[in-house]
Amino acid sequence: KGVIGGGGRHRLLPAAAMALSTVSLIAAFGFGIGLWRLQRVDPGFRTDSVHALTLFRESLGTDSGASGPPEWTRFAEDAMQRLAAIQGARAVALTSAAPLAQIGGASADVRASGRDDDTPVQAAVRRVSPGYHALLGIPLVGGRDFGIDDREGAEPVAIVNRTLARRLFGDTSPLG
Repeated sequence: KGVIGGGGRHRLLPAAAMALSTVSLIAAFGFGIGLWRLQRVDPGFRTDSVHALTLFRESLGTDSGASGPPEWTRFAEDAMQRLAAIQGARAVALTSAAPLAQIGGASADVRASGRDDDTPVQAAVRRVSPGYHALLGIPLVGGRDFGIDDREGAEPVAIVNRTLARRLFGDTSPLG
């Protein structure tokens, strides 16, 4: 039998190939539209002209003469001063984890004192320096930003997002 007029399953191969190609093109088009839409989602913070530098600190054992929190604080303060001195730098802030990143982030069980329901709520935790929210254009709905006096040994303060405030306090203001 020749190719033209051949019988059997071989006659279906070109139609199957066309169908698979069409499905692949439709999937690729849908994927492209999804990426295009994703790029237009407002992440909730400013990204233009913001540069990030990620540093990893080696965790050494206590018997090896490892540096502790005071040394880390001095390093962070020195790094911020040096970065702020770079020509063209308008603002500098530090964080333990970049926005939307999982590396450097932590979680904690949070409880609100004075509530009837003492069930803890798990929250993502990031340590940030004063000016972090202003640098990224993250608006504060209430309360205040961190200040230079908010450090170890001072009264603990926290900034929470609306979702955590609602889960912990309902319609009551979390301030104070």
